[in-house]
Amino acid sequence: MVESNRPEKGKKHGGLKALTLMGTADILASLSKSRAHQWMLGFAAESENAVPNAMDKLTQKGLDAIMLNDISQGKGFGDQDNCLIPITKYGAGEPIGPMPKDRLAREVVSWFAGHLEAY
Repeated sequence: MVESNRPEKGKKHGGLKALTLMGTADILASLSKSRAHQWMLGFAAESENAVPNAMDKLTQKGLDAIMLNDISQGKGFGDQDNCLIPITKYGAGEPIGPMPKDRLAREVVSWFAGHLEAY
């Protein structure tokens, strides 16, 4: 979301322009607060203190589980193979991957389905 809109196109003369960004509502946290008997799974890309930060996000957003994508040391973005760590209130589970992202997506759905059965 931008702070203000212009009715006309901005011209390129005059050097660099500043772009002011504004925060938006946390959609996942809002959904979690208003749910009724739904199981909520989120995703977290973390570059430092990955597991503790993902656990904090799990708690703050009121989720049942979160899939951690540890992007430290340049991992995760642009690579064909990736790895996700499922985290619940009981802690971190066994990593899923590394594997190609299309296969990883199917494995995440399988993991999620297995946990829904226990829910």
